[in-house]
Amino acid sequence: MPPNNQSRGRLEAYTNNSNSMTTTVTGLVLGNYVFTLTATDKNNSTTSTVNVHVLPGTLPVQLSSFNVSQDAGGVTLRWRTNMESGNSHFVVQKTLDGMNFTDIAVVASKAVNGNSDTPLDYNYEIVGMVVKADMHNLLLAMILLASVGLLNKLNKRNKGLLLGLVCFFLFSCSKSVTTPAATISSKTEYRLKQVDLDGNINYSAIKVL
Repeated sequence: MPPNNQSRGRLEAYTNNSNSMTTTVTGLVLGNYVFTLTATDKNNSTTSTVNVHVLPGTLPVQLSSFNVSQDAGGVTLRWRTNMESGNSHFVVQKTLDGMNFTDIAVVASKAVNGNSDTPLDYNYEIVGMVVKADMHNLLLAMILLASVGLLNKLNKRNKGLLLGLVCFFLFSCSKSVTTPAATISSKTEYRLKQVDLDGNINYSAIKVL
């Protein structure tokens, strides 16, 4: 059956000594279906229309993209879903060691009742200053090595002056890195934990700046 074509069918159920009944439909493929359900007992008959929407794919969410980028305010995570079926929400997670993940945010599904067959875009921003710790430490090491080399060539007075300048510079660099209230390591890795309405969980690929 071609996708998104609406088809109609009729289901009939009869009951004698029961206050409830269960009707099951199987074998449906991708597409939209409208069924008319008629229930009849000894005295009465009632009819109800049921809409069934079968989405593509085997996973509850088809994630077409997931990216992490740095901007003026910090780090922004962006992702897009091509379809969602019974999706409840996403949990944004981070890790510094690639093994132990921490939940940092919950983003609800934009799909109506968790179901959508059109692309949906999401984003989540982590506010803070991105700190490249490795580059900072490398710079400090280079300054120290250069200072040691110069000390051997200077007299006692100039040595003291150079040491004073180096100490002041190192203190300023250290202060500039640790002062912000929120810092984000450039080594931080991120992933999405997708949770469907039944409580089942799926994970995205891991991304880093």
